[in-house]
Amino acid sequence: MRPRPRLSNARSELCLPSWSLSGCVRGVMLRDTRGVALSPEQRFSHYPATPLCSLSWYLDGQIDMLEAGHAATPDAPRRRMPARWVFSGPQTQPVVTWSHGPAIGATKRSMPSGSCHPIGGPWVSR
Repeated sequence: MRPRPRLSNARSELCLPSWSLSGCVRGVMLRDTRGVALSPEQRFSHYPATPLCSLSWYLDGQIDMLEAGHAATPDAPRRRMPARWVFSGPQTQPVVTWSHGPAIGATKRSMPSGSCHPIGGPWVSR
């Protein structure tokens, strides 16, 4: 199999949990674009619809969320993320974010049951 070309030099990682945590935590995704020149199109991050809960934190940079139902284009309507830490329940539709420039953030995905999430459940996007 031929290696696929990289889309950018941004650091993107998926960290899997230990076996003992895998019943609740499904993984942590990291994206770091600091020190990398990205085009406006490369500043989008795409998150699929999921039955999992998410806890996202943004350590550096300004992040916007695109309005639901709009294509990922530089002129799409969007709003600033409300905080550096954002919790979301299961998502019934994909979510797209856009960074204004260099940024670093991570998202922890976990099961929605109250025993696995510190603030309990049930949570579903509407």
